[in-house]
Amino acid sequence: MSESGSRRTKSRRYAVSTSPAERNNSSKKSITNFSYKRLMFWFVLSIPAVFGVLTCITTIARLNERQRSTNDNLRSLWPEVIADGKWKDSYLIARRLIASRRFEIPDFMAYFDTLIALGDQAEAIAFLNSFERSKPASELPIFRLKFAERLMQLAPADPEKLSDAVNLIRQALAGGLPRKEDFLARRLLASQAYASADYDRAIDLLKPLENESVDIAVELAWIRWIKDIDGDTTAARSEAKRIFDELMRQVSQRKKFRLVNPTPQELADIEMLLVILGRDQEFFDVIRELIVLSPAERDRAKAELQEYRLNAEFKKKNPEAALVAQILLGKLAEAPGDVNALQQAITVWASLPPGSDAPIAKWVNEYLASDQADVAQMHFAGDICRRLSRWDDARRIYTRILEKSPGDFVAENNLAETLYKTRPFDYAKAIALTDNALKGSPGNVAILETRGQVLARMGKYQEAIDVLEKCIAHYPKDWNLRNTLVQLYERTRDEVVAEGHRRVLAELERPPGTEAFANLP
Repeated sequence: MSESGSRRTKSRRYAVSTSPAERNNSSKKSITNFSYKRLMFWFVLSIPAVFGVLTCITTIARLNERQRSTNDNLRSLWPEVIADGKWKDSYLIARRLIASRRFEIPDFMAYFDTLIALGDQAEAIAFLNSFERSKPASELPIFRLKFAERLMQLAPADPEKLSDAVNLIRQALAGGLPRKEDFLARRLLASQAYASADYDRAIDLLKPLENESVDIAVELAWIRWIKDIDGDTTAARSEAKRIFDELMRQVSQRKKFRLVNPTPQELADIEMLLVILGRDQEFFDVIRELIVLSPAERDRAKAELQEYRLNAEFKKKNPEAALVAQILLGKLAEAPGDVNALQQAITVWASLPPGSDAPIAKWVNEYLASDQADVAQMHFAGDICRRLSRWDDARRIYTRILEKSPGDFVAENNLAETLYKTRPFDYAKAIALTDNALKGSPGNVAILETRGQVLARMGKYQEAIDVLEKCIAHYPKDWNLRNTLVQLYERTRDEVVAEGHRRVLAELERPPGTEAFANLP
């Protein structure tokens, strides 16, 4: 190779030779270029996926917005569906809103109303009970108040619901309610306290509201008057007179300068105050210059005045029987199916001596013996007779119930009770009745107690003990039950157990009218 050629070769060789640092930089550049290309490659490949995710997110957002809009529309439509009585549609709306987890307190109550209308009371109550435990503390008082209002609507058919409602209202009030709801809760509790003759409690509940409403002031005046109705009512009447004068002044001035009629509530307040003052016969004269009532309104006012009079008379220890009978017979002549009037008439009848020939006694006796007698009202009459130890009437009523409604286990049990408590005793029939009653209501403690009492009087002492000992945990303060167990253990010569029951019995008050059945034969 020529020298010049050799130089050229070396020159080329030297031209491609690099230092280690340069080789490292070159490698890094190569790796960077590869990574960049790879990244770009993956980026290009992932564009459809990213676009798909973004599309899904946008679609989901749109679907959620559409769902929210649909739910809002359903919620606004729901009251109209309920008002039209479309309960199946209402149920479907409720389930849709529950699934969306956007259920508010009015929604809970609307769903409760829906379930009640569909005949599923147990599910309705269980639904609200389950959510009561999960409600935040800030919402719980109002939730409980609304729940209580619903239970009170069920109370006429199921008195236990009233007790549950009262407990819920007490909890709601103690938990703190907004002004409007606090007002309502106090009035509801005061109404129940008044019904149970706890007048001091009713007054304490309403007193904080006395200066906020004329209606409350009138209600308080009424309760204070009823509280003293069998004693000195001077102070209560004086307060009623002050409120009456002020109310009439306000109503008269408003009528004079603005030509505004008294409201229905103001008319009701005037009625109540006049009854307190003993001037209820003057009502139509008092309002003559204030308002012209239609015939229907006059009839309604007369009925309201009668209700106030009856309410007051029934609160007395010795009601004016003639007045009560006159009002009730008049109401029953116009509306024989009036449940309140009928129960009041039965109450008056039960307070009269057995065999009374008073007009109201005759009317009730004829009603109870008729085909038109309602079984529920017959039970009402039977219960009163049992409380008052009118056993002959109770026996007659329960026999009649079973003729109308065979298999009524309550009537069977109560008739069995009359058969072991009063002559002519019929233990065989009584035990057969309890057998039938237990078929209708297995394990019913009240029926078991009756059965045990009958067994004791049939001389089946150990069998009676086995039954009655199961009942004592449920009725630990029942005088008749304890008294029977004492005698049973005495007769089976178990003096230790007899003495234990005897000590408890000594602390219990003996009910009146137990002489006929207190001692085992």
